Amino acid sequence: MCTSENSLVLVHLNVRGMISKIEELQEFFSNDKIYPHILCFSEHHMSRNDVYCVGIENYLLGSSFSQSTFQ
Repeated sequence: MCTSENSLVLVHLNVRGMISKIEELQEFFSNDKIYPHILCFSEHHMSRNDVYCVGIENYLLGSSFSQSTFQ
């Protein structure tokens, strides 16, 4: 990954079920020395309570959205 001093690094992942992938995601971001400024996950399939209980080391939750009904 090539970045300049003033660049913003954002990673967006369609995780399709994040609960089962937390350890894998944590390992990916720590082992590969990839440290984006912002992580964005879609289709995480987590409830609002799960979103607040699950985290990735070195990152803070800035915003979230969870559907209460699925169709």
